[in-house]
Amino acid sequence: MTRIKQILPSVAVISLLIAVWWVVVVASGSVIFPTPWQVMTGTIELIEDGTLWRHIGASLLRVGAGFLLAVGLALPLGLWMGWVRGAFVTLKKRGELRGCVGYIEPELPLFKTVIQASILAATKDDRFLPVEVAELERLKIEISVLTLPRPIKDINEIEIGRHGIIIQGIRKGVFLPQVPTEFGWDRETYLSQCCLHKAYLPPDAWKKGANIEVFEAQVFSE
Repeated sequence: MTRIKQILPSVAVISLLIAVWWVVVVASGSVIFPTPWQVMTGTIELIEDGTLWRHIGASLLRVGAGFLLAVGLALPLGLWMGWVRGAFVTLKKRGELRGCVGYIEPELPLFKTVIQASILAATKDDRFLPVEVAELERLKIEISVLTLPRPIKDINEIEIGRHGIIIQGIRKGVFLPQVPTEFGWDRETYLSQCCLHKAYLPPDAWKKGANIEVFEAQVFSE
């Protein structure tokens, strides 16, 4: 029951948007809203040729089909958006990092996680000043939806470009899967950089028993 309550808002909003679009298409014959004049003249023509009720019936059938289409599309989208998963939002400006904040552990439905992470990436990443309104049009947004972390026993399990890493140190150090490919790091450099710059540990701590977890990510960007 709790799971159903989590996805209902997403399903409802997506269903409404698709249904409205479909009704407009049915009414106008295109994706453009008809003008009042087009509606009036079209109705008069249908009355004159005696096909008004036949067209109304056909339209109702199409609207019904549109509703079923909306629900059919919205349900999986709503399930996905209501999925409780960790996620990160990365902001870039002219190819340079401008903010990156997220949640490793699943705490909220995905759409709420993305909203929260977006706000925090723009305003609370302590490496940068808050994003200003004038910058918004130049920002590129990247969303990484995370799988659940799992511990590893051998660093050879880490695949560059596939696995993000978590190393527990003075603080929890995290790198997303795309980081080592962006910088051209091999596996050992990847681990050392995470230890030093994220977990605040000696760069070779990964060789001396530091706890390492991996995760994967679905990445979406503009």
